Amino acid sequence: MDRHSAAALLVTGLTDGSVLELGSGPRGLAPLLAGRVRRYEALDRSPRATAALTTWLAEHHPDGAWGVRTGDLTDLPGQADLPPADVVVAVNVNAFWTGATADALAAVGGHLRPGGALVLVLETPDPVDARVRPALHAALADAGWRWQEHPEAGGPRGVALVARPVA
Repeated sequence: MDRHSAAALLVTGLTDGSVLELGSGPRGLAPLLAGRVRRYEALDRSPRATAALTTWLAEHHPDGAWGVRTGDLTDLPGQADLPPADVVVAVNVNAFWTGATADALAAVGGHLRPGGALVLVLETPDPVDARVRPALHAALADAGWRWQEHPEAGGPRGVALVARPVA
């Protein structure tokens, strides 16, 4: 299963409500989620990618049950007009296992509705790069999150999990 299909399957298994995709790129999960969830939002740091995604969504989902913003994960706390999400999803976003992981997880946790979840799908160039899983688990544990891995969705070269902040 490809990483986008795996992420969409995990997301739709959790909610049909409001979803925020981080690092969407020019198309991301939009073809798999828009129209299947009540509200699809995307945040990407590339203006070119967000322009392309906006054009695609306007053409394919004129109902307007979506939003696209240009910004970085660190901008998420300042997006006061962005409604809280039932699920935040990220595919191949390294911010959750490299760098300032606590900041990334705090930003996501602050944007989730109570009971909400973070879906992470990471694909590595080699069969599950030995650094990814331990670093991700340590970051989640240090930030006070609990998680469940979904090996059927991660495949031999990936990690797929659903995480929730511990209340």
